[in-house]
Amino acid sequence: MYQSYIADDIMFIRHYDKFEGAESFSAVLSTLASNAPNGQLKGVLFDFRDVTYATLNNSDRAYGEIFVRKLEHYGQDMSLIRIVSVYDPENAALFDMVTDRNQRLSIKMIDLQNFQRVFSHPAALEILGLPADYCIEYPTEK
Repeated sequence: MYQSYIADDIMFIRHYDKFEGAESFSAVLSTLASNAPNGQLKGVLFDFRDVTYATLNNSDRAYGEIFVRKLEHYGQDMSLIRIVSVYDPENAALFDMVTDRNQRLSIKMIDLQNFQRVFSHPAALEILGLPADYCIEYPTEK
């Protein structure tokens, strides 16, 4: 499950409970479909701190390539997007699972210099050029 929105040219996605298949890709595309930005996104923050379970389903390279083509449909260039993932340092199993998923999806779609993994929210905000007290306000759950 996830919540998401776009503000200040950054997409914020909070994953929680069970992480289903290619949920991050689905979240990005769904958010773009419902709230397309006026221009190029500067960054995407994935918050995995509240995920309780994840699988390796839908983690193949073909799916990653399809995702990149769909992003281009929304006028987004992956090479220009800084991606930051925030993990709970106490949940090593989830970190390992998501890292494995990312390696399976590894294609030329992500410049590893634009992709960062951190264990604190302030560190993620700093990477995205936001102040440490930046308020992320996810929409209420439906």
